[in-house]
Amino acid sequence: MEKDINDIVVSLEVSNEELEKVKQGEIWLIIIGISKDNPYYDKLDSLKYMNLIAGEEVCLTRILDIVTEPGDDGSSLTATFNIITLYNRYRNFLMRWNPAISSFKEKDFEDCVKNQERGRFHLKWSIYDWEKARRGDTFYMLRVGDDKAGIVFRGFFLSDPYTGEDWAGADRRRCYVDMVCQDVANPGDENFISLKELKKEFPNYNWKKGHSGELLPDDVVEMLGSLTSPYLREDDTVGEPY
Repeated sequence: MEKDINDIVVSLEVSNEELEKVKQGEIWLIIIGISKDNPYYDKLDSLKYMNLIAGEEVCLTRILDIVTEPGDDGSSLTATFNIITLYNRYRNFLMRWNPAISSFKEKDFEDCVKNQERGRFHLKWSIYDWEKARRGDTFYMLRVGDDKAGIVFRGFFLSDPYTGEDWAGADRRRCYVDMVCQDVANPGDENFISLKELKKEFPNYNWKKGHSGELLPDDVVEMLGSLTSPYLREDDTVGEPY
């Protein structure tokens, strides 16, 4: 299905200085007041990219997240766009979640799904291959350890990796990333890619065991893209491997 580019891209005029700071990663939040008569008012859920224009220079950025707050007058809202300069390629990671041993329990997942906004919610998660990860990379979350094993959501890294206390209480430091989670399977449903199907399509990859936050091989990423296309929203794409 063809899609109007204006449904997924919003354009904004900025100064040359602001544009350069976006490219350098010094600016990553853009705040815009939007009135009800603005054509983008009802399209925020579909926006994927932001064009920043400074004179004749144009910089395309990816929208990682949008947070909205109602205006004081009731006829407008304030939209905060979390953006990153659009790279040609992204790294793709496999995060693992075992509800039986994780600090993120089944009830936490249910609460996240129940309270998600615009089909998304945020999580902080440990990452093994932290040296290879950067803000804007993509991930798949694989549930393991029970009969519901399979991919339950996917999304983007909202931050570069950073250190923090061990989630399990051990006397060591771990690396974490902040994540935007989307394309979520409702708890109890089977509208995700099962572990059985993953093992069938790519039996040489060790799906069941491994660290959370492993960089995925290129051939596995390509396979996941073909498997998940009916499961993902029509206008979503996964970053190509390096």
